[in-house]
Amino acid sequence: MSPPSRYFSPAETARRLKVSTKALRLYETLGLVDPLRTSTGWRTYGPDQMVRLHQVLAMKHLGVPLKRARELLGDQLADLDAVLQLQEAAFCARMADDARRLELVVAVRRRLASGETLSVDDLIHLTRETVMTDPIEGRLATVQLRVADKPRAAAWFGDLFGWTFTEAPGEGSAWSHTASGVVDKAWALALTDAASAPSVRLGFEVDEPAEALALATSLGGAGGSPDTASDDQGLPLAFFAPQAVPPPSANRHATGELGVVVALVNDTARAKAFYGGLFGDGFHQIGPQDRWWSTQAAFGIFSNALAGGHPARQAPGDAPEVHVFVCVRDLAEHQDRVRSLGGAVLTESRMGPYEVCACHDDQGTRFHLWRDPARY
Repeated sequence: MSPPSRYFSPAETARRLKVSTKALRLYETLGLVDPLRTSTGWRTYGPDQMVRLHQVLAMKHLGVPLKRARELLGDQLADLDAVLQLQEAAFCARMADDARRLELVVAVRRRLASGETLSVDDLIHLTRETVMTDPIEGRLATVQLRVADKPRAAAWFGDLFGWTFTEAPGEGSAWSHTASGVVDKAWALALTDAASAPSVRLGFEVDEPAEALALATSLGGAGGSPDTASDDQGLPLAFFAPQAVPPPSANRHATGELGVVVALVNDTARAKAFYGGLFGDGFHQIGPQDRWWSTQAAFGIFSNALAGGHPARQAPGDAPEVHVFVCVRDLAEHQDRVRSLGGAVLTESRMGPYEVCACHDDQGTRFHLWRDPARY
């Protein structure tokens, strides 16, 4: 015999779930939960609302933006078990990381018990792997691509997606202000034709760039200045303070949105540890393969060893490689546009439920078109 259903006021619901009534009202405003109404018009939360609130709070804990959670919960993750499966994968990943740290601590204690003295390198490795440093506040703000001819590239992407580029103060780069609906805080695309620039650089907005560089270096990264840093696997980074940039130019005809960034790396565990130590970033696994998604940004870490995976590497070797994905409503239409503008469509594939294809512009700059059925 099923127990009788229970219903709670917003205040009692908030107390039991350890959230604020303001948060409940926000979830309602965004269409994430629909409380019932009593005969006198008061909001009330019953079993169905509690299931939905669990889903919403679980997705929020995994780092999924609320707007994106609304789309997912209305489609692929409408079932409670689908959300629980995501939670299970995240918890298993954390357990694996903790087990690796425990194994290291036990091994070091065994060495000390045998009378061995730890070297400085041993101590640095132990600290990096087992001591939780205080992360800093930061977000992925830019992805800078090096191109042969910057004005030509800006014009090409402008023609393809209807984007407007403007010069960034002191950077000599052209930036796209096309907003992404995939994350709460969109990032920008920057173009540079400076010969000294790396092929791709990730830019992170932080309050104290020098502090960010020092922390990155302590985690195994490198760099002589905040704007010429790298992570512990050689991926070029830049840290910069929040800065005023030209306001976005309204363009109702834009047909592409900056979507996600994927870094192909040799060691995903090292990458997760580095960015987790730097920004307190967590990662959850995407499917059964060695693919991981940031809980704070539209940033994925995929293994170089993925067989037949997407995105495919552009260059031989195993150096870190960054791939940019642009969201479009009509994939076939944009493929035709790429070709008509002198670019090329290289490969077509699927990445989970997403339709994707690799392309390059008329100068050979690589990017990916990405269609998300949940959005379009």
